Amino acid sequence: MKFGVLSTPPSLRELRQFLGLQSVDLPLQRPYVWTTSVASVDGRTSTEEAEAEGGHAIATAGGKYNGLVDRKILEHGWKTADAILTTGEILRSEPTVTYRTAGARRKPLCIILTASGMIDLDHPVFHRNRTLTVTTKEGFRRLKDFRKSAGRDLIVSDSNESKVGLTWLLSYIRKEKNVLFLDVNAGGRTISDFLSQGLVDEMRITLVGTVRLEHSVDPNCITFLRIDLFTKERIRAS
Repeated sequence: MKFGVLSTPPSLRELRQFLGLQSVDLPLQRPYVWTTSVASVDGRTSTEEAEAEGGHAIATAGGKYNGLVDRKILEHGWKTADAILTTGEILRSEPTVTYRTAGARRKPLCIILTASGMIDLDHPVFHRNRTLTVTTKEGFRRLKDFRKSAGRDLIVSDSNESKVGLTWLLSYIRKEKNVLFLDVNAGGRTISDFLSQGLVDEMRITLVGTVRLEHSVDPNCITFLRIDLFTKERIRAS
C-alpha cells in the first residue's frame, strides 16, 4: 500500500510518481484493473451507501464535495487507461459526462455496462468517445435501435443470467480490444461485484477531512491511498 499527501491541486509530476504503472504486474488473461473512490475520515464513501449490497460499499461521491484533488486523480486515471468502464446508471445520473480531459492525447475506449439496456443512445458519450456497450440478452432486446459503426460497438454477454459476466468481459476486452489497463469508474454495487470476484488489482482512495461527507473536520486535510490487491499469474508491465 502506498500512502501520500498531495498538494492542492496536485502537479502532474506528483501524479506520475504516485500513480505510475511502469512496475505493475499484469494479469495474463485480463487487463490490470483499478477503481477510484473518495471516502470521509470515518470510512464512509457516501451517505447514500448504507443499503449497498455486498461487503464493499465503495462509491465515487461525485458532486458531494469540492474534491479538486480527487478530480485530478480521476482524470489522470482516464489519461493512462486503455479503457474506462462505466454503467448505464452513471450515464442516466450524469447526462453530460464524456470521460474526456482537456489536452489529453489518448482516447481510451469507453465501456458501458448495462444489464437492462436502458441507456440514452443520444448521450454525448456516444458522440465524443469510442464506445463498447455491453449488455445481457434481455438488455439487447431494448437496444433494437442501436447502430454499430467504426467507433461504436455492442456485444452481448455469453450467459443467460441477469448480469453481465465480468470475467468473460475482461477476457474479451483483453483479447479482442487489446486493453491492458482498465479504470472502473462505477458505483458501489458494480465495484463490489468486481471485488467479490477477485478482479480488482488496485484501489485508489482519496480521504477527505469530513465526517460522512457532511460535517467538515478539516477540508484541507486530503490524503491518498493506493492499495494493491494481489492475484496470481502475472507478467511485469514494460
